[in-house]
Amino acid sequence: MRRIRGGLGAWSDGDLEGALENLRPEIEFVTSGVFLGVEPVYHGHEGFRQFWHDFRDTWEQIRVEIRDIVEGEQRHYAVVGQFHAMGRDGIGVERPVGMVFVATADDEIRRIESYATWEGALEAARVPAAAWPAS
Repeated sequence: MRRIRGGLGAWSDGDLEGALENLRPEIEFVTSGVFLGVEPVYHGHEGFRQFWHDFRDTWEQIRVEIRDIVEGEQRHYAVVGQFHAMGRDGIGVERPVGMVFVATADDEIRRIESYATWEGALEAARVPAAAWPAS
């Protein structure tokens, strides 16, 4: 979970290289489909760099506030939190964010899946309903 927190912290700080430190070179990043202008899937560090530019170009500021990280099955971790952003046009956006981080046996992140809802992420990580954080 340290790598997940570190990666999302670097993301929120605008530190691309710091975010990449926590991701395997063959990372697969699946977007949620909520935001326009991004591809459905990005592959590898170069793909993640492309996502970074595709996504961040619209925003003046971006921050992901982690509410909870819950372990699911087979090294899947559901992250539930809030996405906060300020557009270059001065319009603020805040919405729930759900993500699933899939780790290797040595805790390296090999896949990230984004979801439009917390429930989507918790279900995808196969977190038992009794372990879901309160909304």
